[in-house]
Amino acid sequence: MKKKILILSSILLSLTFTGCDNINNYFDTTPPAPPRNIKSVTGDNAVYLSWDENRESDLAGYNIYYSYSYNGKYSLIGSSRYANFTDYGAKNGETYYYAVTAYDYDGNESDLSSDVVYDTPRPEGYNQAIFDFNKSPNASGYDFSNYLVLPYNVRNTDIFFEKYDGKYYIDVWEDSDIQDMGPTKDIYD
Repeated sequence: MKKKILILSSILLSLTFTGCDNINNYFDTTPPAPPRNIKSVTGDNAVYLSWDENRESDLAGYNIYYSYSYNGKYSLIGSSRYANFTDYGAKNGETYYYAVTAYDYDGNESDLSSDVVYDTPRPEGYNQAIFDFNKSPNASGYDFSNYLVLPYNVRNTDIFFEKYDGKYYIDVWEDSDIQDMGPTKDIYD
């Protein structure tokens, strides 16, 4: 009798564990939403990027891409688990365009962010002085790519200095792509 109970118990136990072999093969194929509100802050041989954090529960991180033109080919420059990244490979005087994607734990990657920002790193300008272009036109401009003080009206001049109506200004030419004060809350900042 004990032998029959043991055999019956073994059969029931085997049937119980056989049902556990059914594995759910769910695989996520939906990528996260692309990051939004990308911002850049200019540094000396660096560009500091930040964006709004994605809130998807399966978000694994972000890939950061750059290009030398808005419509150019974007190349992966790095990845981050957080909503920020610093491009320490940027060179002063060169303009870089940045876009960001989000990816999840299943390897799904979003499209490039619709916010594409550009930035031109520039030196911090230690031990350099520029003067009002009305009084010292040959020492009123600065070229960030060559670290030089230049006349205000030379082609390579990125910025120049002036005093007008009792106020001081740092001016840029209309064709300049320099971001002069970083991100602002509105157009009046």
